[in-house]
Amino acid sequence: MRDNYEQLDALGVGAVAIGLGAPESAASFKVEENIPFTLLVDSSRSTYKALGFKKGSLLDVLGPRVVAAGVRSILGGHKTVRPKEDPFQLGGAAMITPNGRITYQHRNATSADNVPMDELLDAAERAAATSP
Repeated sequence: MRDNYEQLDALGVGAVAIGLGAPESAASFKVEENIPFTLLVDSSRSTYKALGFKKGSLLDVLGPRVVAAGVRSILGGHKTVRPKEDPFQLGGAAMITPNGRITYQHRNATSADNVPMDELLDAAERAAATSP
């Protein structure tokens, strides 16, 4: 999402990432990873639960497909980050309107199942086209 932030911002979509852990860890992660948008911490996982983001199994986190995706990512020049908190907590993405309506949601099936950015950008364009 970091690499597509300008496109989201141009559409008027506010991007927020929510992670686990301590605020101090999130602040250093934001700087280290050059994240241009708001980064929040939800140590109680209430946001994860509300959005239906599951805890994965060992296969979801270290299975052959996940390892292969990690290798492809590294060979493609991307940096992988080792989770500092619960590696089994899977994430996802959601687009939520100011009045709380969810217009797009992606729940990660594995730790390598990141939201396809073209899907997220399409959802942002649809949301921008229908907003008042």
